[in-house]
Amino acid sequence: SLVKRAEEETRKSTQGQTTGHTNERTSSSQERGGVDQRLLLEQLNRAAAEGLDVKMLVEEALTDTKKDVVSHVFEDGRRFEGRVSRGMPHGLGKMEWPNGTVYNGQYSEGRMSGEGKIEWTDGRKYVGQWLRGKIHGRGSYANAEGTWTGEWFQGKKVLPKSTVQDGTVESLISKWETGSEPVVKPSDLGRLD
Repeated sequence: SLVKRAEEETRKSTQGQTTGHTNERTSSSQERGGVDQRLLLEQLNRAAAEGLDVKMLVEEALTDTKKDVVSHVFEDGRRFEGRVSRGMPHGLGKMEWPNGTVYNGQYSEGRMSGEGKIEWTDGRKYVGQWLRGKIHGRGSYANAEGTWTGEWFQGKKVLPKSTVQDGTVESLISKWETGSEPVVKPSDLGRLD
């Protein structure tokens, strides 16, 4: 199971490590070697349920102990819970907007990057890859009209064309229907100041 795999990876990474302190402390969450095992297991379970890249999360948790886990409420009412680095969301996190929109997934330098899932209150949902705060890569978008799975480029669907020019296949970056474009602005992300 994921829990057993995570426990084993954590155990392997902490064997033989010394903290340099004569009084090694063990918290109620079983923190050893800079890894909060309880939190790691919670995040792995959530990631597995969301279909995220569990291997990357384990590697990140075991190799980067300088990241903190925080809960933060922004002045505009957004709530963030997750890992931060240098004061910005970085790693696995969850953002909830006041209107009920929720993003669960990976962040890099304050922006949604990696694997993630966003659900809007009107029933729309996207599960897939992100890059610098935009839907980018492979993913699935669903709304009341149906589901589209495929490639995305900077927030837009990439639809293959049948024409070939100069030996290469062209692609068309489609426009979203009015009102269907995900509302994720750079001002929605960034530092937790």
